[in-house]
Amino acid sequence: MSLATTNAFSQADSLNTNPSPSITTPTTVSLPPVSEGEVKVVSGKVIDNTGEAVIGAVVSVKGTNIGAATDVDGAFSVKVPEANVNGVLVISYVGYTSQELPIATTTNFNVTLLE
Repeated sequence: MSLATTNAFSQADSLNTNPSPSITTPTTVSLPPVSEGEVKVVSGKVIDNTGEAVIGAVVSVKGTNIGAATDVDGAFSVKVPEANVNGVLVISYVGYTSQELPIATTTNFNVTLLE
């Protein structure tokens, strides 16, 4: 190798301003669980005027995205946060008149939807 070639390599090395990339291990941070506050479980059954279970009726807390659908027996269970316990439960199903019932101190609802 000639001296000129050696100097060219030395100059190229000194121009390299990018250091070698370093590999770091990701750090896992454990956070405490988020407190959901107190919840009230509201449950019940939705039937039609013939006494048949209404399957798939929507049961929700008015003005929120909290709710559930009734099962094959017309039963439902909704966890209502403490902030909404004085709210209104809305029960609806296509082809039936919706009902709005105050939650207040009630925990078990038996609802009959009318066509």
